[in-house]
Amino acid sequence: QKYDAELKMSEAEAEIANIAQSFDMDVTTDFGQLETMIQEKIDGNKGKARVAADLSEKGIADIEAEERMESAMAMSALDELEIELGIKTPETSSVSDSEKNLGPATEDQTN
Repeated sequence: QKYDAELKMSEAEAEIANIAQSFDMDVTTDFGQLETMIQEKIDGNKGKARVAADLSEKGIADIEAEERMESAMAMSALDELEIELGIKTPETSSVSDSEKNLGPATEDQTN
């Protein structure tokens, strides 16, 4: 959670820096102009957020499932690589020699 909070904070700081650089201000810029510029940025960001939210609602379950699958595959590949390199032994690892299959979660049994 600590890293997640730090990551979000650094993203926010970077966004603020980008916004600050995009303002075209000089000493003659008054507060009304500054407020208008900031409000335009806020409105633009809200619009982007609304579009992203609308698009993400459709496929969020698919994205989450894909992320879980990729994470599991990455952990499995890492375990196998550590065994190959001799960092881990099969006895100390939770890797088991199982049949790899990309089909459905349930298998059809034929007798």
